[in-house]
Amino acid sequence: MNCITLLPFRRIASVLILLAGLAAPAAAAERMVVPLPPVETFTDADRPTGYSDGTYSWEEPWGYRLAANANRVYPLIVFGPWNESGAFTTALRKTYPAFYLVYQEASEAGGAALSDHIDEVMASQGFRIALNRVYLTGFSAGGSGSYKTIRGFLSKGKCFAGLIRLAGQSESVLAEGAVNKLAISMHIGLQDDQSRIDVSRALYANIRNHPANAQAVETVLNEPAFGRITKVLTLEGVDVIRYSEYAGMGHTTGTPYSDPALYSWIMTRAIGTPNDHAAPSIPTGVQGRVVSATSVALTWTASSDNVGVTGYRVYRATGTGAPVQIATGVTTTSYSNTGLATGTTYTYSVAAHDAAGNVSPVSTAVAVVVHDEAWTDFADWRAGNFSGAELADDLISGLGADPDSAGLTNLERYAFGLPARGPASAGFLFAFVDVAGVQRPVLTFQRKGYAPDLEYVVEASSDLATWADLPVVLPGYPKSISVSDLLAPAGAPRRFLRLRIDRVVPIDDLPSH
Repeated sequence: MNCITLLPFRRIASVLILLAGLAAPAAAAERMVVPLPPVETFTDADRPTGYSDGTYSWEEPWGYRLAANANRVYPLIVFGPWNESGAFTTALRKTYPAFYLVYQEASEAGGAALSDHIDEVMASQGFRIALNRVYLTGFSAGGSGSYKTIRGFLSKGKCFAGLIRLAGQSESVLAEGAVNKLAISMHIGLQDDQSRIDVSRALYANIRNHPANAQAVETVLNEPAFGRITKVLTLEGVDVIRYSEYAGMGHTTGTPYSDPALYSWIMTRAIGTPNDHAAPSIPTGVQGRVVSATSVALTWTASSDNVGVTGYRVYRATGTGAPVQIATGVTTTSYSNTGLATGTTYTYSVAAHDAAGNVSPVSTAVAVVVHDEAWTDFADWRAGNFSGAELADDLISGLGADPDSAGLTNLERYAFGLPARGPASAGFLFAFVDVAGVQRPVLTFQRKGYAPDLEYVVEASSDLATWADLPVVLPGYPKSISVSDLLAPAGAPRRFLRLRIDRVVPIDDLPSH
């Protein structure tokens, strides 16, 4: 016995059930139905924000920037050459929040470029697009062109989850890579050109007779409210194609798009395994490397999944702030984060997801301080500036060595960001500065922006015999730092300041100024 589930199109006057075949399917289907989005109430403040990538304009979903939706991913609807975006009214866009793109391309090159555009906005804008829920519309030449777009999209490793195709005078054979993933809603008016009718019928026949759909079930629906007969081919209870012929319709989009069920149908299509409820494993080994003063490169070890990992989400916290998702659908185990602020600490974590929408717990976080330093440890500085016998000789490359007799030790050159060899000056400035209405001695010096092995300690004395430490200064930004004495000159006949450089790992004979 075959169990037939009739999905949203339910205006039935008569039903005829046929078996499409008895052979085993060639490959497992990856179509699934996801729930409709939750009912939300929006205000004008939740109106979508537009973004132009320089070529195309993208519209965000309604409510996309609400705090409650910060971790939510949304489908993307791509409108083809005839731009059916007008059918998706504001009311529908509130009911079915999604990214919308008027693409108006219908070629293999256009499909490949679309994939690149999606990757670009997800990386640069952090758009949270559900890559297993990208939908395409196509009318007339765009109807035939949709099959070309699909091939180009597949060439970049992506596939549409749903297609609304109206008419089209060519292209009746769907690319193999989409046969098990794409769900189609096909519409043709019987008052249209016979060539378009023939192509549309061939399209349905090709899908119905494909070995992958050998166990599919065909249901024929008479829908007089729309003047159409619809054949619904389902496999394991999920629509493969809904093919509608309209007796009184010519070459137009009006009647199909007047059916509210069309929108609920497309918005519930997804690529995935219907019974997959297992989340991928947690990504491990997350590492961050400073690439420049404004960018960080992240890498991690791949997650595993019972079906397959389809992407990763990257989260970032700035300073002590809460983590925010900055990328989704990352398909490799690396990510480049640019446009960062020098001297700021960013904390990153990663989660994996699969085609069914299962998401792993987030990884252990890694903190990265963005800096512009070539050397962040004395040992690395030493190895980078000396070689051979010099590197092995502490009298030349050691902490307290002054190989050029320039009056500066190697530790001082490293700590002040000076060249390793040749004449140089530490650039101290001693002055009296008004601090809260009191003239105090202040020492200004140049520190490193980032060096976990260093501390700078200004010492104060009235007799050059007894010295007291002022608050410790760590590397940071701005690099120029001023430290004022805690005691005003009026409280002592004279005051002296000097700077001591400490390494976090204690060493002997640390130099002072």
